[in-house]
Amino acid sequence: MRAQASAFMRFGYHEKGPGLGVLEAMASGMLVIVNDGLGSKELIKDNGFVVREWEEAIDRVNEILESENLRREFSKNSWEIAKSLHWKNHAEKVKELMEKLE
Repeated sequence: MRAQASAFMRFGYHEKGPGLGVLEAMASGMLVIVNDGLGSKELIKDNGFVVREWEEAIDRVNEILESENLRREFSKNSWEIAKSLHWKNHAEKVKELMEKLE
């Protein structure tokens, strides 16, 4: 049996952008826990938690470990969000915005 992580946790402060680690975790279907100081918090919807301090992170980890259904649901949601984050979708959104400005 292969060991696999249940979650990816990333803390940082005043960082812009999504962060490669968070994107890779989501692409592998992992739920994500980040703190409020990361730009990647914008990617966390129903696929993980945004926390303010480490005590809250501990509570969320315990919640994840106690609920297999939550892990499955968040894992599936992480994968779905990650699938939508590719350059073609981004280019389409930019194109739509530019057309509105014309």
